[in-house]
Amino acid sequence: MNKRNFIASISLAVASVFVVAPAAAQDVKARMGHVFATNSPMDQAAQEFAKLVGERTNGKISITVFPA
Repeated sequence: MNKRNFIASISLAVASVFVVAPAAAQDVKARMGHVFATNSPMDQAAQEFAKLVGERTNGKISITVFPA
């Protein structure tokens, strides 16, 4: 890789940080569906997963679980 390509690559990487950073700051709302009955072990695991994601991201990512 020559010097010109290297500088272009680094410039692109730095510019992408400024483009992606504002999008990353937004809250994310996701939906998770599964085919298991309500209160089944799989549903309970999905609910726990959604709860832990919310706690560990300080509410920036919230997941709504939709059982069958």
